[in-house]
Amino acid sequence: MSAKIWIDGKLVDKNDAKVGLFDHGFLFGDGVWEGMRIYGGQVFRLTEHVARLCASAACLGISIPFSPDALSTTVAETVRANNRTYGYVRVIVTRGAGTLGLDPRKCTPSVIVIAEDVVTFPRELYEFGLTLVTAATPRHPIGLAPPYPQTLGNVAAVLQKAEALRAGCLDALVLMGSGEVVGTVEGSLFVVSGGVVRTPPPGVGPPDPVTRGALFDLVRATGREVAEQTLTRADVAGAEEAFIVGTAAEVIAVASLDGRPVGAGREGPVAREMRSAFRRATRGESDGAAGGAS
Repeated sequence: MSAKIWIDGKLVDKNDAKVGLFDHGFLFGDGVWEGMRIYGGQVFRLTEHVARLCASAACLGISIPFSPDALSTTVAETVRANNRTYGYVRVIVTRGAGTLGLDPRKCTPSVIVIAEDVVTFPRELYEFGLTLVTAATPRHPIGLAPPYPQTLGNVAAVLQKAEALRAGCLDALVLMGSGEVVGTVEGSLFVVSGGVVRTPPPGVGPPDPVTRGALFDLVRATGREVAEQTLTRADVAGAEEAFIVGTAAEVIAVASLDGRPVGAGREGPVAREMRSAFRRATRGESDGAAGGAS
C-alpha cells in the first residue's frame, strides 16, 4: 500500500503529493513544522504538540485554517490511513502560494501531515552513547520572544549536521555565538553534575520543549533535582554524564565530546534510568509521570 500524505484536507498517495513552486514555504522557508512520535497507534502528547505548532505559526503571523481540535483529528486520521503503530509524524504549515515577492497578503496557508518511519540513530548506539563534535556554526538569537517557532528555514541546523557527519559523528553540540550551550542538532541536552540534572534554560530556545517537558517529569518522579541553567562546553565536557532528549531521538547518552570521553565514556546510570523510564511512559507502562499519548 502506498503511503498517504494529508494535504489541505485530502489524503493523497505519497508519489502524487506536491507543493506549488510559488508556495512561500518553498521559496523562502516561510512556514513552521512540528514533529511527533507514534507509540501503539497513538501520538505522544498530541495536544501539546499541536499547541506548540499553533504558537509557532502565530509567531510568524500565519493563520492556520484549522482549529487545534481539527488538526489533532487530522493527525490521527493520517496515522490510521498509513497503518502506523509506531513512527513519526511531521506537520508542516506554510505561508502558502503567492508571488515571487515576500508580500504574504495573497497567500493562503497550506497544511501538510506526513506519517513515516524514523531512525535518528542506530539502535546499538542507545546502549553505548553518541560521539559528539562541537559545531563551529553557532545558533544566532531568533529575535522573537518565547515560544520560539520551529521554522522551515533552519540553515544553521543543516550546516551543523553536515559538520557532525564530516567529523564522523551523527550529532553535534550547538552553541550560541556567546558560547552558551543550546543543545544538539537532534535534541535537548541534559548533563548530570553534583547529583543534579541540568539543562539550558528556555531563553536559548530548546528545540523540543514538549519531549523535554516529559523528561522533566520523569526526572522529578525519581526524586532528583532538575535545574535550568546556563551551560558552557566545559560544563558538558566535565559532566558526570550527559544525554540528549528529542521527539525522534528519544533518550540517548553522550559518550564523548570532541574526541574526549564525557564521564565514564558510556551511558551513565541516570541516562540509562531515563531511557528506560521514557520507553515505559511512551508505551503506556509507567504510572503516567511523563504524560500519556493524547
